[in-house]
Amino acid sequence: MSEIQEILQNGIKILRSAEFGRYLVADRDVEPLSLILREAPIIYGPGDDDQEVHLGEFPMCLGCCVRLVKGQRCDLCGWPICGNRCQQMKIHAQYECDLFRKGNVTYPPPHTWLVINKSVLVLRCLLLKQTGQTDTWGKNVDALEHHTQIRYKKSYCIKGDEMLLENLKYFLGPLKDDLRREIVKISGIINVNAFSTTSNSNNRNNVMIAQCIYGTASLFANSCIPNCTWRVEPPPSLQICVRSAVPITKGEMITISYSPHDTLCGTLQRQVSNEDVAHFICTCSRCKDPTEFGTFISAVKCCNCGNGNKGDEGFLLPLDPLVPESPWICNSKSCDESQSVHKIVAQTYPIQQMFEATKRSGLERCDEIKELKNILEVGKNIFHPNHYTLQDIRMHIVKRQIPVVSYLSGTELTYVIHQTKVLLNMANILAPGFSQIRALLQHFLAQELQALQKKDATQPDADKSQCNSMVQCLERNALLFFQHHNFHSENDTIIKIIQDSLKIG
Repeated sequence: MSEIQEILQNGIKILRSAEFGRYLVADRDVEPLSLILREAPIIYGPGDDDQEVHLGEFPMCLGCCVRLVKGQRCDLCGWPICGNRCQQMKIHAQYECDLFRKGNVTYPPPHTWLVINKSVLVLRCLLLKQTGQTDTWGKNVDALEHHTQIRYKKSYCIKGDEMLLENLKYFLGPLKDDLRREIVKISGIINVNAFSTTSNSNNRNNVMIAQCIYGTASLFANSCIPNCTWRVEPPPSLQICVRSAVPITKGEMITISYSPHDTLCGTLQRQVSNEDVAHFICTCSRCKDPTEFGTFISAVKCCNCGNGNKGDEGFLLPLDPLVPESPWICNSKSCDESQSVHKIVAQTYPIQQMFEATKRSGLERCDEIKELKNILEVGKNIFHPNHYTLQDIRMHIVKRQIPVVSYLSGTELTYVIHQTKVLLNMANILAPGFSQIRALLQHFLAQELQALQKKDATQPDADKSQCNSMVQCLERNALLFFQHHNFHSENDTIIKIIQDSLKIG
């Protein structure tokens, strides 16, 4: 039974239960795109980029969290700062700058890649508590889940915390046992609760990565089919904005996806990621369903049944999706085939490696698309047509073709339109309502349909009118999302393209 803790603004309230701890529910019926929460971070810092090892050594500005490629440093403490504006920001000037300067703490610390920026964020958390803001710390940060006991059982957590402790010793001097325990606890709080935001990730020399801890936003429960979406404004504000994606009824739990980029991933992949980083197993309705609401996005063809699959029969699915080591069994009533999860992963890995190798190959766009089409066809012999690996390939093909969509041939446009529709069908089920991936795909499809129409001058007027109506509908729905989440420059570009498209229509 849930107990009411607090009623907040915008029609949400905090409840507490033995199963969920503190969580948020709607205190009234909520329409789509309604503002649920706008909140500034209690504390934040640059995130550690683990995408490529050799880039991990690149410092991040301690003010605006942008990667520094020119070796800029703070005039006072000598730590990474991009300029005078960031040097004077409260988050740096009133936190670590004075401590580093007085203690002659030079850059870099003993451990850099993967922990350097987390070390700074841990230090900022400690300073938040020690600089007269004990109420903020106790009510909002110290009360957050940290899963220390679970993390003590994982070797990579222990190793990471050991490196953190050595860095904090470098910052603060010898650490007493109670302080060491607090540092480990804060490390867990960051892992479990921090929101990461990245922008301009396509440009490796102009990437911003920030990790933020919020008081209320940290209470949202995770769902792999959430009823809300979230975005974080760029520094210096870094306010989180949470809006409803679909109608929410009074008393319904308000949910977000902790990892929106995993929307089109399979349950096993999402569960492993959640368990590794945030140390929990998601039990949402999607994760409980082996078919993931009939999408079969994780399904692998059963070799015992042969390749003549009929509809959605003859595919291997996890017996219990909430157990990562669960065996996978054939869903055909006439087949008793069973395979271990390790064999399932072994079948998936080669296709993923071929895909990654093609992306890194540096091929010209046309040659890369040709290779990706071949990999897609190979994958269809192994997976269900909706498999998440194939969705990754489709998405990459679409994103590669969109910048040159007006130059594509009719055949190329027909192909990319088909792939976009497949992706959008998945997004309609797994990210319903006003979600980022659905809005982006709606925009892509509208651009592709518009380009195809221009190629065909003989199209009957009735067909043109129908196509224009579809384009207008897709663009308007996409525009609603991007206008309500317009925090980043890339959204400005999309909004302008959509507005121009609607004027033409």
